[in-house]
Amino acid sequence: NGGDVNGFLQAHHASVLRIVVPYRGATNALGCARQTAADGYRIYLSIQYNNRWRPAQVAAYFRRTLTRYAPYAWAVSVGNEQDLVQGGPAPHGRSTVCRRQAGRLSCRPTTAGEDYRAVWNAVEPVLRQIAPRAIRVYGETSPFGFPFLEDSYLAGRARGAQAIAFHCYDVKNGGVSIVPQVARWAAAH
Repeated sequence: NGGDVNGFLQAHHASVLRIVVPYRGATNALGCARQTAADGYRIYLSIQYNNRWRPAQVAAYFRRTLTRYAPYAWAVSVGNEQDLVQGGPAPHGRSTVCRRQAGRLSCRPTTAGEDYRAVWNAVEPVLRQIAPRAIRVYGETSPFGFPFLEDSYLAGRARGAQAIAFHCYDVKNGGVSIVPQVARWAAAH
């Protein structure tokens, strides 16, 4: 709510404050980012977007939103658990992927991870332009998002990605239990 979080950060010996910027509703996150950065903390922004938006719409939203936060950003992620419902289910099948194998052309609808990659491809140049010194964070997926991450990399390494984020909350299926697997995969990319 834009309040002073210094006491909380000091109590936990933190050096970074992660702020989720929601795509809907009013937020006082900008005031919090401004004050916390002025107090010497690093600001990591996770900018959510509506999954129903097309990549160009997400890029336009980032251009408007990030401009206000850029002076305070140490790192910026494209989305926050976009593999889950954010204004709609994680999209899939927005486009078609075709590959030629053994002389035959085979086509299929894209996966939700591949659609995230299309969003990344549209937004990453905006990040580079508006917040050139901020770390560009890819993924930021839920504890169940490892298949989403893997699918998003089917076409290879994401251009401009400097970090891959994965939420590893302690859950029975995913999360902490698969951190070693996710770490091996991320290290390979």
